[in-house]
Amino acid sequence: MSLPQRLEGRAQERRGLSKLQRTILQLAIANGKKDPGWGCVVTRLEVLEEHYGWRRVLTGKRRTSPAFSPQIIGRSQYSAGQVSLSKAVKRLMARGLLDRWPNRTVLTEAGIRVAEALLESVANSQGGNG
Repeated sequence: MSLPQRLEGRAQERRGLSKLQRTILQLAIANGKKDPGWGCVVTRLEVLEEHYGWRRVLTGKRRTSPAFSPQIIGRSQYSAGQVSLSKAVKRLMARGLLDRWPNRTVLTEAGIRVAEALLESVANSQGGNG
């Protein structure tokens, strides 16, 4: 049973972040720390590799640019992963944590704060000191 459209956003705000959403935020903040000149940017390829463990291969027409192979991953898993990622990005954007630019997704100021808090909580749960 789905919620009425007017309540969907409110319900999503009350829920915590999914593992996929946390992966997106963690990769973006890590990228921002590695290369501050680019900001906290994350690509679909990075997220799919990290979250699902997919590996890029040189196949078909993209021999110079590695891509994921639906034949290797499995067409249904490939499609499900792509759909899940799209929904996760849209939900993070609706929360004001991500902004989309051509060919890249970037953390907003609010997204940076949430991602940094997430990294801190992960470090604390692993017994690190940040």
